[in-house]
Amino acid sequence: MNVRSQSHEQLRLVVHAVRRRWRTRRALNGAPIALAITAAAFAVFAIYLGARNGIPTASSIIIGRVAVAIAALVAFAWYVFRPLMHRVSDERVALYIEEQEPSLKATLLGAVELTSDKQIAGDLSPALADKLIQNAVERCQAVDFGRTIEAPRLRRSSALFGAAA
Repeated sequence: MNVRSQSHEQLRLVVHAVRRRWRTRRALNGAPIALAITAAAFAVFAIYLGARNGIPTASSIIIGRVAVAIAALVAFAWYVFRPLMHRVSDERVALYIEEQEPSLKATLLGAVELTSDKQIAGDLSPALADKLIQNAVERCQAVDFGRTIEAPRLRRSSALFGAAA
């Protein structure tokens, strides 16, 4: 693998790794909400059965179980899976990385735009384009390839999910 394709691949991996952690955090933020909705639906069902006089019928129990299951599925679909389905462009992720790591000074965003837009890449000499991408990769390497960007938020979201579960 030559240096050019290796730099392009490293740049792509940095952006995709941060995107994956960002999406994971968003899903972990929604999971406690979905769990709370499921617990509330279960509590409402239990209160309803307890408030009725007499022994609950088998059909009311089945209807309640189905209602709680539907509430859980809808809550998890809305708060966990919907954020995972949201696609974010490489440029937006690069901008997010640079907002979190100001030391990159727009090199990452420029390199990502350069690799994704053939029009811009055609206007520059290949040597200059490769140098810009290589410079962005080196700056990303200096900030540990963005691994620390989502780490505190991801830990906090994981702890919140664990507490809710």
